Amino acid sequence: MEAILTGAKLVFGTPLTEELGVQWRYAIYNQDITLAPTTAGLPPSSLAVQQAAAAGPAWVSATGSTATYSTLDDTKSPTSGVRSQLSQDLAGLGGDVKFLRTTEDIRYYHSLNSDLVGMVRAQGGYVTGWGGQQVPLMNSFFGGPTMVRGFATNGFGPRDLTPGTTMDNVGGSMYWATTAELQSAIPGVPNEYGLRATAFVDAGSVFRYNGVTPAQSMQVANSNVVRSSVGAGLTWASPFGALTIATTPCP
Repeated sequence: MEAILTGAKLVFGTPLTEELGVQWRYAIYNQDITLAPTTAGLPPSSLAVQQAAAAGPAWVSATGSTATYSTLDDTKSPTSGVRSQLSQDLAGLGGDVKFLRTTEDIRYYHSLNSDLVGMVRAQGGYVTGWGGQQVPLMNSFFGGPTMVRGFATNGFGPRDLTPGTTMDNVGGSMYWATTAELQSAIPGVPNEYGLRATAFVDAGSVFRYNGVTPAQSMQVANSNVVRSSVGAGLTWASPFGALTIATTPCP
């Protein structure tokens, strides 16, 4: 299976106060799923994936906004404060697809001593179709390393367990994730380099399949199962934002 997206996005934003800013955006893109040629002896893709590919390309016309509240002492390498982002996107003002998606991402930083910073994070999201439509496969949520580190892209969430298929991840309409992390200065590395060692615990879940293909047509593992990981890594406060390299045992 290969997902193909082509389109454009227009974004602009403005600060409302020193701590609160708002961003508005409009995106229009074409999304499509293509399947690899069938090979003798290999199982077919899950029914939801087959039907998404058979439906052909679809245009998505979506408008959205993000409200960001931040009291961080440093946007690149924070040691104290809160940062919260609430985003909403509405698709269906034109195009072929109609859905409403809401996500929240909040982080809290607290300095434990001169070299150690604690961070906790909570994420969540919900997507639903409207106008009589279900959420297309490509617009659902898929669990991966942005929620729980150590998992592959599309590594967890509702999965079609129908025997005789490739048992694909078919996406969910809800997710949550949490993180507890310690960030420490590295002995011998100057603070101005923005390089810190981290140790973390992640947990999260993607659930409630509600796609175009009814769950009754497949054997979907659809419950709110908690996935978690523990690991360590390095975080670099680069000019382009925080970059993290993490290692975990097999989750």
